[in-house]
Amino acid sequence: MPAVSITESSFFGPNNGFHQIVDWGGVTSAYVLDAANVPLSELTSAGTFDPATHSALWTLAGGGATPDLVRTEVRYNRTEPEINMSWLIAAPFTGASVVFPVLPNDVAYLNPIASDGTSVDQITMAKLPGGYDAARPVAFNSEGIVGLAVGASGRAQLESYSGGRKRFRTR
Repeated sequence: MPAVSITESSFFGPNNGFHQIVDWGGVTSAYVLDAANVPLSELTSAGTFDPATHSALWTLAGGGATPDLVRTEVRYNRTEPEINMSWLIAAPFTGASVVFPVLPNDVAYLNPIASDGTSVDQITMAKLPGGYDAARPVAFNSEGIVGLAVGASGRAQLESYSGGRKRFRTR
């Protein structure tokens, strides 16, 4: 089996985004990353959740590489009946929002409503070899970004924003 190198680079963008870039492939004697044109579009705000449209929304600075997918976590709670929920979704990237499904009638009381306390606790955008379809099996993987290094060579680009604080996962 040929030797493979995996290089992970991470940095904070000028606003709220934490960027991670993983390159993998054959072992080389030198690795250089020109990060000027590699990052995804910069996240510029914490997300909000709109119960009426079941949508998590955020703002982007524009520019940068276009992500293939977004993974978002919404938390909501209510007092009567007492409900504390965390809902994590991975979806194709279509812009600065993602729509959560509406739960069916038998559990509709679990859908977030306008009087609930809501927060968007995580927004992670990713650009991966093979796009969204290739990412679906690993969208919730617990290995962190290095777990996205699938195939003989490639590049994974991620940007994350989490609950008003910068957060990242180490492996």
